[in-house]
Amino acid sequence: MAPPIGASSRPSAPSPPTFASDPDYLGPISATPQKMVEEMLCMANVGTTDVVFDLGCNDGRVCITAARAHGARAVGVEIDAGAVVKAKRLAKEAGGEHLVR
Repeated sequence: MAPPIGASSRPSAPSPPTFASDPDYLGPISATPQKMVEEMLCMANVGTTDVVFDLGCNDGRVCITAARAHGARAVGVEIDAGAVVKAKRLAKEAGGEHLVR
């Protein structure tokens, strides 16, 4: 018997985990676009006397930009060990590692 009109004969893909089905699921991870980071820091009037905290900092771009472009000290908090390694590498490459933790 043929499938109903509009039905796919392919098996459906598994649904992504949700908070309801997996208490360890952290949700989708995406970096804030660089243009948005720059605009946020400008709107906040971040300067050399400020300390910027970024919770869930991912690749560290908010902290790195705050340090590099505004001279601010910055602290990133991230639970993903791989993202921490990447953020530290990017901070070092940007020359702002002395301002970023």
